[in-house]
Amino acid sequence: MYGNDFVTATILCFAAVAILVAKVFSEKKVGSHSKSDVIRGLVIFLGALAFGTSIFWIRHRQSLVPMTVLSAKQGVIPTIEIGTSGVIFTKSKKGRFPSENGVFFAKAGSYPLDALEPILRDCDFEIESIAGQIKVSMTIRNANGDVVAEIIRNEWSVAAPPISWDRNYNPDSLEVRDNRGNIILQVTTMPGKVRMQVVFYRKNGNKAYLLQSFVRSDAIMSFNVVPGPGVDDLKIVPPLFKYPSKSHLGELVVAEGR
Repeated sequence: MYGNDFVTATILCFAAVAILVAKVFSEKKVGSHSKSDVIRGLVIFLGALAFGTSIFWIRHRQSLVPMTVLSAKQGVIPTIEIGTSGVIFTKSKKGRFPSENGVFFAKAGSYPLDALEPILRDCDFEIESIAGQIKVSMTIRNANGDVVAEIIRNEWSVAAPPISWDRNYNPDSLEVRDNRGNIILQVTTMPGKVRMQVVFYRKNGNKAYLLQSFVRSDAIMSFNVVPGPGVDDLKIVPPLFKYPSKSHLGELVVAEGR
């Protein structure tokens, strides 16, 4: 939608400048003036300057308008890769995915993107791009399905996050760390896809996770598993960022060579 608005604004701006220049050129006083060529050149220069400045301002304003990168509610779901596993969910892959219940170990390859829509919708997961910065929104629930926190465009929606929780981000990545120090969300936007790992409770209190695995397969996934031993102790997502974010906002762990 915003791309069409930009094209329309550009056309209208060009038309307005062209009409103004033509009107000046049509004036008899300009044609009969001894320095008519200089006047015409000056008018063309000022018209081009006005047009260029207007286009720059239009593009700047457009960059400030939120652009939806991912939103199940709006039906906008790009290609998603689970970490760097090579397990990719894409619209081009058709077919059925295994039942929502149970745990799945997936090898690198392509899977139907529709399989992720229910869980992304359940946690109100959204990614926007605003002025070159990704902004992530998500609802966080507990084992009873109750809302315990919300992240709205990278910030906690209340004055302070849940006790000992934290989040950190830079222009293209965001992650959330829970009160036990586990990374429950890690998302990075890349050209043509979103790379993510996530662990969260659904509205029914069951757990869903999409995680890269370094043990028996390329990714481990579950869309609707009952919490319990083994499930609640998943700690296999290495952090991207340093913590606490209050003193290390945007600082990556790799900066230390780890």
